[in-house]
Amino acid sequence: MKYKKIITFFLASIFIINFFISSTYIYADELYSKEYIISQEEEFAMNEYMGSGIEDYKYKEGTIPILISAPHTVKQWRNNQYKSADVYTGALVKTLNETTGAHIIYKTTTNGDENYTTEETDYRKKIKDIVESNNIRVVLDLHGMTLEKESDIDIGTGNTYNINLLNQDYIYSSIINSLNSLNHTTNKYFIGGGPYTISTYVSQKIGIPSVQLEINRKFRDTDSENFTYIVEQLSKMIKNINNEPYEIKGLEVSEITTSSVNLSWDSIPGINKYEIYRSKTENGTYSKVAISDNNSYTDSNLKSGETYYYKIKCVDGEFSNVLTVNTICSEPKAKVSASQSKTIKVSWNKVYGANGYELYRSTSKDGKYSKVKTITDGKTLSFDDTKLETGRTYYYKIRAYKTINNKKVYSDYSSVVSTTLKLSKPSVTLSSAYRKVYVKWKKVNDASGYEVYRASSKNGKYSKVKTITKGSTVSYMNSNLASKKKYYYKVRAFKVVSGKKVYSSYSDIKNIKTK
Repeated sequence: MKYKKIITFFLASIFIINFFISSTYIYADELYSKEYIISQEEEFAMNEYMGSGIEDYKYKEGTIPILISAPHTVKQWRNNQYKSADVYTGALVKTLNETTGAHIIYKTTTNGDENYTTEETDYRKKIKDIVESNNIRVVLDLHGMTLEKESDIDIGTGNTYNINLLNQDYIYSSIINSLNSLNHTTNKYFIGGGPYTISTYVSQKIGIPSVQLEINRKFRDTDSENFTYIVEQLSKMIKNINNEPYEIKGLEVSEITTSSVNLSWDSIPGINKYEIYRSKTENGTYSKVAISDNNSYTDSNLKSGETYYYKIKCVDGEFSNVLTVNTICSEPKAKVSASQSKTIKVSWNKVYGANGYELYRSTSKDGKYSKVKTITDGKTLSFDDTKLETGRTYYYKIRAYKTINNKKVYSDYSSVVSTTLKLSKPSVTLSSAYRKVYVKWKKVNDASGYEVYRASSKNGKYSKVKTITKGSTVSYMNSNLASKKKYYYKVRAFKVVSGKKVYSSYSDIKNIKTK
């Protein structure tokens, strides 16, 4: 009895050890039987893998947006000779359809090699149709690799830059992470590139990421353990790829105006709907503002000088990084007023969101404008431009700015406004004598001279009686007049600017009767 217990314990120990050894290799609840594997391969093996000759290919619909292609399930004609079939790749794809729900397409007839042509064959046309009709996100092209290769599986991505994955790095990462228990290589034996492969056709012509998978011959056989193991590994890989959330990359601003923002981002192959979310604060509540059917969107009716926060996602995808956007400030509306002290006051309305303003001046409307002042306070809404030249016309324009990431973003310029620094009008007094009138006035600053006008009635015609060419002369005696007659006078100052006279306003009209 004692020996019986020892033997029983020994056998149980062997069973447990074998179980754990095998469980690190086999993940199915039950091994696929040899009979099952043969039945899956039967339609390809007939006629020594020459195919049935009835249909060029077969397609079986799936439930997830992944397509598996197997173009070498039967022999193919390449370079004037038959290329050996990649045996049991057909059995693999049919089984993967059952375990993952992936769409599958495979060859059933021997003719031109689908993976060695640039022609638009029926097989390739069907792939395109499947992709477009089912929003396929990735195409896996399944092939065979000889037993002598060191790898269990070789991943062909087009080249070292993963050109056939169309920058969808998550696919490659998911493949590598899923197959970590297999001896895998990348682009070592079969790059899957060139203009003739299915993976290149799918990525470059259809615009969907594609990868060529080469399976070692040891897994493509009726060996239940190996076949079960590779099915489990590939099933896990396919499910992981499908469960990887789409990630929006490259979100940026293409154009900004005072009331709109044009956003763009990297398109995801197979995705034609994107959701745009916006918030007023970076960590606040984001509201969906639109659904775009391409990789750009213009958000309109925004407030000028305002800060907005955006993030993008597609259905079943992750949000992009948050993008901060500032609309451009509206242009200010300026006005000017001139004083008599060589000063022009420029004022403008407050621009929402502005951190400051820049004021520019010119002496001609279409001439060169020079910046005369930078106002660094958004609340300051006027500026006195001093030490100007009397009698000259000055033109102004102003723009607002907002500081974003230590850089100034400017509004448009305001409309040009102008004014002339005029001379003060003279202040006149009169006195009379026999047939004479003495006209006197206060000196006008910056005047080059004065003009004296006389009329015989207040609203009558005034004639210029004297031009005085010295600014320091402030009187004039008008003689040879009629006695005991009333005369009316007005005076204006002038200044010569660029060879032309610039006048003040006329003085108030004064009258006096000669003695």
